[in-house]
Amino acid sequence: MSGSGIRALFASLGVCALLVAGALYAITIYPLADEHLREAFYVAVFAVIALVTVVVHQSLRLAMNARSIAKDMTKNMLMYSREFFSELYRGSPVPYVVVDLNGTIESINLAAARFFGVAQQALDGKNVYTFFVEDKNEKTRTVSLIPEYFKRGKYVSDVELELKRPDGAMRWVLFSLFPATDAEGKRKGMLTFVDITKQKQVDKAKTEFVSLASHQLRTPISGMKWNIELLETTGALTETQAAYVVKIKKSAERMDSLVADFLSVSKLDLGTFVPEYAEVTLQSFFQGVVDEYDALATQKSVRIHTDWPADMGTLRTDAHLLQMITSNLLGNAVKYTVDGGDVRFAVSLERDQMTLSITDTGIGIPAADQDMLFSKLFRASNARSLVTDGTGLGLYIVKEAIRILGGTISFTSKEGEGSTFVVTLPRHARR
Repeated sequence: MSGSGIRALFASLGVCALLVAGALYAITIYPLADEHLREAFYVAVFAVIALVTVVVHQSLRLAMNARSIAKDMTKNMLMYSREFFSELYRGSPVPYVVVDLNGTIESINLAAARFFGVAQQALDGKNVYTFFVEDKNEKTRTVSLIPEYFKRGKYVSDVELELKRPDGAMRWVLFSLFPATDAEGKRKGMLTFVDITKQKQVDKAKTEFVSLASHQLRTPISGMKWNIELLETTGALTETQAAYVVKIKKSAERMDSLVADFLSVSKLDLGTFVPEYAEVTLQSFFQGVVDEYDALATQKSVRIHTDWPADMGTLRTDAHLLQMITSNLLGNAVKYTVDGGDVRFAVSLERDQMTLSITDTGIGIPAADQDMLFSKLFRASNARSLVTDGTGLGLYIVKEAIRILGGTISFTSKEGEGSTFVVTLPRHARR
């Protein structure tokens, strides 16, 4: 009997005891002289006690039956829920894999079996991490970090990874891994992935097309620039013609810059950019970047302040990537700083790393746009409205160049007040 049933039984016995005690107490105080009347009274008292006992007993039976029915209903509902969710797991169109804490596969659903091209029990006991291919170009090994990350109870969500199926076919997937606990309280993992191989192939085809088109465009653009330079040296142009030539030259330079950006992006996306490490003399290198934007700064009355050691020595790095980083950041600072504003270019050197920061008093970046700032082809809303000239590729190139060099980038910004970008790069480049 349950605890509530025992309590109800004791309650009924208590009621009966009170009735008996009350009756005896009443007879003691008010004795009945008539023997027949006294007997009738006793019979009435015991009849009431019996009635109360029967009512309580029936109530207990009903309560116990209701509890049993409720328990059975709950059990049936749990069984139905388990069967329902088990069926959802098995028949889901999304591949699911259940793994233990070490990544050992315990079960896969039908969609996962179809994806791997195997029977549903064929992968039981295998380690799921062995199917994923590590990107050797990455400084931080994503695949090797996931097991430790998962063991600490962390979620892994929507990570792009390359996977090698048992039959050798390569696939790209959007990988997620979520910690879970089974009915016995053991920690498990629910792994799911979405096949994005076709999307990656389309993206690669687009990138290859951009790369090819950029290469092909460079030749005619170079021809245009040479002919413009020849025109400028003839000395036979009128003032109006000379003004037209200047406009054509600026347009050709702008087109050349765009093609260079597209070509850089395509190389970075395709992974065909091979860094060439060499010793770079920092003083002359950074001064050259400042000189590159001196004319634009003068035109806008923007003051560029430099703050770096007198003798910075050298840094072993890829000069072209370092040029992409510093030129884009300083160019943006000058471009988006209002006339008469200030830009500060600072460099500091430590034992293992170099830190450079570029601060401006420009238009700043709206808070709503900051999460997307390093995305390809993205421009902040105020930048699009205030400065129409721009592709949205500069900061994407900066981010990818820094990634290849093994550095980091961060920024702080407030709309209408300016921005500060901070880049750290290792002093001893990977070979």
